[in-house]
Amino acid sequence: MTTHIAILPIDLIESLSTQLEAQDNHGHFLRLPHPRTGLPTLFLHNQSSGTQTSSIVEVQMVSPDAGRSWFLGQNEVISDVDGKLVLMTPVDPAFLLFPILQAAFPSGTATSFRTLEDIFEQAATKLRETTESPDAPDGSSQVSDRDLHTLSLLRCVEKAMRKICDFKDVTPEISVFRFSKEKYAAYLVKKARRLGESEVILKCETLVRGLAKNGLMDDNKEDLLKAGVLKVACEMVSQYISPETNQELLSNFDFSALDAHIEELDRANLALTIQESDKGAKKSKAQKPEENAGGKRKAAAQGSKGVEKLKKANVKGMAKLSTFFQKPAAKS
Repeated sequence: MTTHIAILPIDLIESLSTQLEAQDNHGHFLRLPHPRTGLPTLFLHNQSSGTQTSSIVEVQMVSPDAGRSWFLGQNEVISDVDGKLVLMTPVDPAFLLFPILQAAFPSGTATSFRTLEDIFEQAATKLRETTESPDAPDGSSQVSDRDLHTLSLLRCVEKAMRKICDFKDVTPEISVFRFSKEKYAAYLVKKARRLGESEVILKCETLVRGLAKNGLMDDNKEDLLKAGVLKVACEMVSQYISPETNQELLSNFDFSALDAHIEELDRANLALTIQESDKGAKKSKAQKPEENAGGKRKAAAQGSKGVEKLKKANVKGMAKLSTFFQKPAAKS
């Protein structure tokens, strides 16, 4: 059995542990269209029959270039793994519903109320056609009808449908829904604002460094900091919505002052870089003639080691080299 190291939310760990002890396994992997790319992606749903709660996490795997060993604690080492790290990140079910609702209502407008089952059945037919690939005959690149049906039965999904759709409760057991693009857009704006007003972003060192890099953490920059945090919140939401929907989300906020501040900062940094580059070029140009002159003087003043040794040799009493090429003197 393959061993994987995973990072997942603490509530999911507790829920899975409870299910294992009670042999109540309601957690299943689902292959669903990713709300940003539309590509089939692996998710894990967890629905506890005891607490009447359900949740969904996205499953991602980080693969290193080469094999790795994991050190757990001080004495435990797992060396029979390939070093991959599995990340399980909680996902708002409302994000997962948008590509499904788009498939069920391609025109973007819904004129009639329909049951959740009817909506998911029509979406399954459309998604099967769009995700089917001849390169993956095993169906790994295709959204599963069974997974979509399982998703429609989750309690968290019905709650999410009520947030982004118009709905009517026909009976206590039967509810009908009609997709509302305006309601979905308003939900995204509300979510971005709520995320920007929370302390989540300012508790993340990586995000804080990005804000500080743009000079937003300085004194008297409170308004710009709020705008910067809100824009970061929109970027976080954009990870689970399409690029077109993201542009619509950004159009609901005024980031003109923030954009102008960042552009001015970029121009100042560019000017400083050019100035430093010019100084370096002038300094290098001024040093080059001196280096050349010094090199020539050094070459003229100092010969090779062999020449220097010959200069020090004692030549007293030795015949000159030219005497070997002269005609011998006539004998008398």
